[in-house]
Amino acid sequence: GVVVPRQNGKGAILEARELAGLFLFGEKLITHSAHMIDTSLEHFRRLLGIIEDSPELWGQVKKVSNTNGREGIELTDGRRIRFRTRSKSAGRGFSGETLILDEAMFLPEFAFGALLPTLSAKYVTENPQIWYTGSAVDQEIHEHGVVLARVRERGLAGDSPRLAFFEWSPRTDLLAG
Repeated sequence: GVVVPRQNGKGAILEARELAGLFLFGEKLITHSAHMIDTSLEHFRRLLGIIEDSPELWGQVKKVSNTNGREGIELTDGRRIRFRTRSKSAGRGFSGETLILDEAMFLPEFAFGALLPTLSAKYVTENPQIWYTGSAVDQEIHEHGVVLARVRERGLAGDSPRLAFFEWSPRTDLLAG
């Protein structure tokens, strides 16, 4: 879980993780999911730009799909990253090692339920990862922030050995008094 205020580097964290998954960790399929098509496309374009600017990385690219709703990058050995907008059926029929849930403060539970099975297929590694990223949930404006709020609660409790949680925001409990 990564909670970062707007415009403070969340995209760079995701770019680094996705590049590592594709080019270092050998993950077969990474799915990047965002709540809006524009958010997903912007991240796709930034990641593609980084790859295009590196002859070493670009030399490993077999195909770039720019088709609306099917954006993705495929490497010569078949590893891929897909960019999707969340929906009730998003992710069905696909499986992979890593699921990136960008802007998770806008993650309806039904969309999360549709994406979660992507990590349960036979060929998935023993260490599949779900990355929940977004800004802090405000219950008054984020009606679909429950999933991220639960991850934050588990992270702050520190009782989940399989959860890494990072947050950059003011601690209001320290401000009182």
